[in-house]
Amino acid sequence: MSEDDKAALLKILKHHIRVKSVQIDGLRRVKEEIVVPHLKPLLKANNLFTLLSLVGTTHDNLEILDAFDNVDIKIDHLGKNSDYVNEVALKVAVSEASRNSLGMNVASDRGLNDGTFNMFWKARN
Repeated sequence: MSEDDKAALLKILKHHIRVKSVQIDGLRRVKEEIVVPHLKPLLKANNLFTLLSLVGTTHDNLEILDAFDNVDIKIDHLGKNSDYVNEVALKVAVSEASRNSLGMNVASDRGLNDGTFNMFWKARN
């Protein structure tokens, strides 16, 4: 990458932006009150470099919650507003983790004609 290419990339990354909206799709059992505090910092981004950094941090924070199998954050460019600031919209798509387990225990006592049979199912809270 030449110095001109690096300078052009840096200029793009420093463009002023404003996050206009953040949309969450895919929530079922997880309440918005748990997810929204992790998304609020995205609204404070003022340039593309900061936004990309915050998107990475937000993605990691949502994965740490251990409530989702998949987290996708997409950035849509909406154009420039009247102040020539690039506006973007964020779409956060999540798929909630389902952790179910089914098991069975069988125990018998030889000679006593006695035994136990247990089945269990554990579902995510």
